[in-house]
Amino acid sequence: MQRESARSLDRSFLWAAGFMVLGTLLFTGSHGIVRWVGGGMHPLMMALLSNLFSALFFVPWIARHGIGILRTRHFPLHVLRALFNVASITCWYWALALTPLADATALGSTAPLFATFGAVLILGEPMRLRRWTALVIGVVGALIIVRPGFAEVSLGYVFVIASCVMSSGSRIIAKQLSRTDSPLVCSAYVAMLQTPFSFMLALLVWSTPDVMRLGAMVVVGIMVAMAQYLTVESLRTAEIGAVESFNYLRLV
Repeated sequence: MQRESARSLDRSFLWAAGFMVLGTLLFTGSHGIVRWVGGGMHPLMMALLSNLFSALFFVPWIARHGIGILRTRHFPLHVLRALFNVASITCWYWALALTPLADATALGSTAPLFATFGAVLILGEPMRLRRWTALVIGVVGALIIVRPGFAEVSLGYVFVIASCVMSSGSRIIAKQLSRTDSPLVCSAYVAMLQTPFSFMLALLVWSTPDVMRLGAMVVVGIMVAMAQYLTVESLRTAEIGAVESFNYLRLV
């Protein structure tokens, strides 16, 4: 019986790891596109379009099953997660516009540490030595690979750290929500709720994008929506501390 239970846990963890890896690759791909678009579009506009097309990605699913599929007992938590996510996305896109990619990647490697530490403090997750070791090795490896040249602390670096903190908060809330709501519900809510928030911010710098950049942001929105779903599915299946180290695969 114990062997069967252990094998079941191993399979669950492998699925969780696979979901996190795929989600990380999709997030990384979307960041590459954002980096390319960044020279001709304000970060607040990019955040709005990313959120908007992520929300539209879930419309066919809602239309098929009806609005009742979104029923939840924790709507305030979904709103709070959306606020964290809007802040994280906006800060990250702004950082990519202001910071060399190598430096942003190096600083961004601290995000799993924030998420894991928060899960221990807030969710009471156990933290084993091998998990801390994996995370520390990931940070050191990231610094060795990208060899950041931090000549001075600029505003871009502040945006990177702020994005990491907000992203970690979003993941902790997602872990909490995944205990009662499905990954699809969690992903749909965060996409739909953060769109009006980012719209209000984008009004301050509104500019109509050209067709090429608009098309690029459609791709970004779809990739982010899929990555959100895979990430929540991973967090639902395993502890945050167990899967966060897989985020370092984005360095490849």
